Amino acid sequence: MFLKSKRFLSLFLCAVLTLAAFSPVFGEISSESTGTKFYSDIDTEKVIAFLQQPAGDTGYCNGEILSITRGLPPVYNGEFNDSFFSCVPGSPSYPPTPDTLGSTRFEIQGIYEDGILHWYWYDTVDFYGEFDFSGTTIAALGTPGTRTHISKVELSNCEGLWLLDFLNQPYCTQARALNCPNLRGVNLSGVYTDIEVQPRLFSRPVRLNTLGSGTVSFVYGESGTEIGGENETGSVGAQGENFLGWYSEGSIHSAEADFEITDGISATACFAGDINADGSITMQDAIAALRAAVGVTDMNSIDFAMADVDCSGNIGIPDALAIARLCMGVL
Repeated sequence: MFLKSKRFLSLFLCAVLTLAAFSPVFGEISSESTGTKFYSDIDTEKVIAFLQQPAGDTGYCNGEILSITRGLPPVYNGEFNDSFFSCVPGSPSYPPTPDTLGSTRFEIQGIYEDGILHWYWYDTVDFYGEFDFSGTTIAALGTPGTRTHISKVELSNCEGLWLLDFLNQPYCTQARALNCPNLRGVNLSGVYTDIEVQPRLFSRPVRLNTLGSGTVSFVYGESGTEIGGENETGSVGAQGENFLGWYSEGSIHSAEADFEITDGISATACFAGDINADGSITMQDAIAALRAAVGVTDMNSIDFAMADVDCSGNIGIPDALAIARLCMGVL
């Protein structure tokens, strides 16, 4: 009897070890979730890291802001919470596939309390800081119904991402989505000063930034999408006073604030930099900024707004370097 028990135990252990060795569930899929859901480790890590981020000077973290929006006490214990995503269930096949995050507009999608599902479709969570979900299974980021305090969007290496539509968020100045092979629609406008994205049909990225006080935008949609309509469309735009032109690869690319594109481009929307007022931005302007920065030229003798290209309130060496980089075609 004892030998039979040992044999049974040995066979059981062998079965467990075999399953651990060959099943993709072990080590790649996280069991941290709500209910019977389970997500990949990267999804779990990114959600928790985002909810742990400080929410500005509120004294809370994003997870506590989420709890407050749900009408609960401001408590967050580091647990996984997918309630602000429209999640897509995985396959129950063997081995099972994980759930995916799907889309989000920062609205609370559904809350389970005591086994009862409560919906809060119109409660937008005012999240703070960087929305970094790079490498996750997110499929779409949509514009929230109200303003948020998101300052940057990072969605690179998201294989399933097909839509990046994040408009008019008053604190969001940066957006990045590279190596996303299914990205079909992009709609970015508001206060962006740095955009770096690559739709799937583009051979190279669209890289846009600013020189001086202004903003940039990028809209793109494949044919058949809500953004593109019947035809593929793509355009960049510059918004702000004293627009001087778009510069690319060391020279002016367009004097128009808005122009269409059909492939990637690296361009800077300039609202400052023409210090000598000759109608173009050249190395002469970089030298003029440098002379003012080191005290060779009297600050009162130059156009301060044109020389303060980084909008820091001072004319310094970084301003001269920024102008020189523009003239050399280095973003």
